[in-house]
Amino acid sequence: MDDAGQIPLKHRACDGFSLMELIVVLTLVTVIAAVVVPLYGSSMAHVQLRDARNSFVSLITHVQERAVAESLEYRIYIDDQEGAYWVMRLAGMDKDEKVFEPASGEFARKVFFPPYLRMDRVRARKDRERRAYYIACYPNGASDRATVSFRDERNRSRAFRVATLGAMGRIDVRSGTTQVVR
Repeated sequence: MDDAGQIPLKHRACDGFSLMELIVVLTLVTVIAAVVVPLYGSSMAHVQLRDARNSFVSLITHVQERAVAESLEYRIYIDDQEGAYWVMRLAGMDKDEKVFEPASGEFARKVFFPPYLRMDRVRARKDRERRAYYIACYPNGASDRATVSFRDERNRSRAFRVATLGAMGRIDVRSGTTQVVR
């Protein structure tokens, strides 16, 4: 304090922020959040969609490899109503009918697609007993010809298609205008 009992000016500047400074900072934070949050949400949705697609395609590739390695027919079953898929392998024959059993290992469990991901169309053979479509993978490396089309219900412009091309076990993946053949 000086002789008049007042706080010197150099100490008053350090007392805190003015109301105007606080309003400006809060306004900037609000504007930045309003821009960043939707961008983050959109990019996360794209990542989740890509992850679901890649998991499905990786499973097809893995099952094709297992069929060749074990010289055994495998099937990837797809339930379009439930939004799930699982793997079964040939257990043997019963009166000229193939009998399939759940595959062993980590990939044998039933996997559900995310709830926002809908199958628009499945073009594959259908197992009437299991009420599911399937893609057969054979010991010679070939697979059934099949196509599964998906649509993201959160953003209908996001869609992709996975197709097995038969001979040589090739897989065609299309997202919008992008095509990848494996």
